[in-house]
Amino acid sequence: MINAYDVIVVGGGPAGMIAAGTAGKFKKSVILLERNNVLGVKLRITGNGRCNLTNKMPLNRFQDYYVDNPKFLHNAFNKFFNTDLIEFFERLGVKTKVENNGRVFPISDQSADIIQALQLYLQNNKVKVSCRSLVTDIIVENNQVAGVKLAEGENLKAEKVIIATGGKSYPELGSNGSAYSWALKTGHNIIQPRPGLSGIQIKESWVKALQGISLNQIGISLFVNAKKKKQITADLVFAHYGISGPGAFDLSADVGDCLVKGSVGLYLDLLPCISESQGMEKLDDIIAKSPGCMGKNLAFNQIPKKLIAVCLDLAGINATKPLSQLSKKEKRCLINIFKQVQLTVQSLRPLKEAMITRGGISVKQINPATMESRIVNGLYFCGEAIDISGLSGGFNLQAAFSTGYLAGIAVANS
Repeated sequence: MINAYDVIVVGGGPAGMIAAGTAGKFKKSVILLERNNVLGVKLRITGNGRCNLTNKMPLNRFQDYYVDNPKFLHNAFNKFFNTDLIEFFERLGVKTKVENNGRVFPISDQSADIIQALQLYLQNNKVKVSCRSLVTDIIVENNQVAGVKLAEGENLKAEKVIIATGGKSYPELGSNGSAYSWALKTGHNIIQPRPGLSGIQIKESWVKALQGISLNQIGISLFVNAKKKKQITADLVFAHYGISGPGAFDLSADVGDCLVKGSVGLYLDLLPCISESQGMEKLDDIIAKSPGCMGKNLAFNQIPKKLIAVCLDLAGINATKPLSQLSKKEKRCLINIFKQVQLTVQSLRPLKEAMITRGGISVKQINPATMESRIVNGLYFCGEAIDISGLSGGFNLQAAFSTGYLAGIAVANS
């Protein structure tokens, strides 16, 4: 292996691949180092394998979908935004489509197509790719980056090094937080890594019986010490530990921040489009049409039967009791529970299970116009390794692509 390059990129995820290809496009000699056997390992599973690569939300609203340091991304988005990304992949042969809430996917629904396009980009721009290459340290001399050390004992030289190794979620895929130790050794601050886009552990034992059941576009309210903090409408999935799916993921940042402040509860509105009085009218109409119907056979809007059984139990109503025998108080109690199923939050799921990592290298020590360290010359950070995180819907991948592209441009023009 040649041991001297213009640019070394560490990490073969979305940020690293686009950074390396972009630097190579400007005729720089570039090597991309990846510890796994192949590139884009985590990218392959993104969006359940479909790869929600960005969102069509306009720029003036895009930053509203980040929970950590959205203003830091202003320069990166101005240089390379969602329309640029879509055009980038179309030039590489990947057509895209827009689904609900502006989410953008490859038209094939295959993340492999995105990875292949990025590999083509690397190939077209003559980037040397070295998989199974484990970087153990960054070489810094007199406040100037000088290269990297490899596990096999070899040193690679370069005056420009881009760190794109990701965070600490999914460590089995290679994201082990190695960038944090390198950054610390070179004088950077690390914001405590914690789960982002995470499932939520719930105390109520009955949730386990609902494992796998999904709810579409329900109301979810977050309460801290009995005070309402936030309300969203989103999809939700019950898991053996509690709740998962987009609604849980998008609330997980607030939940994580609020758990240190006191007791955290969630209320699920299973009937977000109707009021309690309208729910009562609907229930009375069902009873009038089927007076002999037992509670366990109640079909009410889109509420799954298993969840109706749970709600009957929470209301203290025997599942075999005919609906016609329900008192007005019992009916009102049942509708009230449909409108606010209470969940008590225990914790977030562990960081290793989270979709992304919150925290990381402090953005205060990174130049947002170039992604270069303010402490070490020639050292750049991009993607999930830095302290930026967004909601679900393509926002985190766009941040990775934008910061990676910006770093690639910066090393090529400096």
